[in-house]
Amino acid sequence: MAKKTRAAKKATRKPSGARKLKKAKKPSVRRRPSSQPAPAAPVLVTREMVAKRAYEIWMGKSRVAHSNHPVQNWLEAEAELLGSSGK
Repeated sequence: MAKKTRAAKKATRKPSGARKLKKAKKPSVRRRPSSQPAPAAPVLVTREMVAKRAYEIWMGKSRVAHSNHPVQNWLEAEAELLGSSGK
């Protein structure tokens, strides 16, 4: 293979005053550390879900003793489904 001459070497080199352009930085995205869970999405509790749970509560109790408390069963079911303590 033939050696390059000085003139050929100078032609392939960058000019001495040329500077390297810096790449623009991408905007940093703050990410949540993996140890922290993502915030929970709000739970949608429908009327049908509350009615089904109220019926399950009513079935679990003695029908004779608690048959006149459907509102209490409903409120208990809502409290369970929404995660608050209804007692």
